[in-house]
Amino acid sequence: MTQFENQLIHKQAINEKLLAIYETQNHHKPKVIRQNWAQLTTPIPSGGTSSIDIKTFIILRQLYDRLCDNSRQLNRAFSLQLLFTFGNAFVVIFCSVYGCLFGYVVNGQITDRTNIKYFFLPFVVLSVAILKLLLMVFSCENMVGESRLTGSIIQKISLTTQQRQIKDMVQEFSLQLMHQSISITAFGFFNVDCTLLQTIVGAVTTYLIILIQFDLTMTHGDNLLNSQQSTT
Repeated sequence: MTQFENQLIHKQAINEKLLAIYETQNHHKPKVIRQNWAQLTTPIPSGGTSSIDIKTFIILRQLYDRLCDNSRQLNRAFSLQLLFTFGNAFVVIFCSVYGCLFGYVVNGQITDRTNIKYFFLPFVVLSVAILKLLLMVFSCENMVGESRLTGSIIQKISLTTQQRQIKDMVQEFSLQLMHQSISITAFGFFNVDCTLLQTIVGAVTTYLIILIQFDLTMTHGDNLLNSQQSTT
């Protein structure tokens, strides 16, 4: 996920620069730039001129265009890998949860689920799978979230500036954001964002309920068969 994290850092830098432009147009208000992200090397003076803002807008639009192209190329390169990774994570999480709740087979025998020794192994596997899943999802979600934040900052600049040239640049940048939206998908099957976590939790819960119903049905059938044999 290093490539996606690099894209995230670059998008955060673009948003920081746009926030700086917003402050130059609205300098009488308190500063809202987040200080915990690296700033771009060339700062914008508090009383920045229109030419500086226009030049900065052009550079930021070009950078955003390149980042969008890089994001799409990365998504195409790792899309199939993401699909198999999330599929594997779903299977591992489901099997681990089932193993924790109902035990698993060791040497032809079902383990005692009350024994902490047999509970520990599936719990560790489950924890590692969930941690890996969260890291991948939040990495992609943060990158997409930064691209959404860019549009929000652009609109703030449009509301605060009185310069016609900057308003025109804001409108052009808004159109660019509309037509160059960023999304990370797993080979086109689903978007990789926080809604994926909800989908996985719902799917795991559904299949667990189905297996529990099968288990109850088989147990009831075995008990009924044993009672019939005992009566005969």
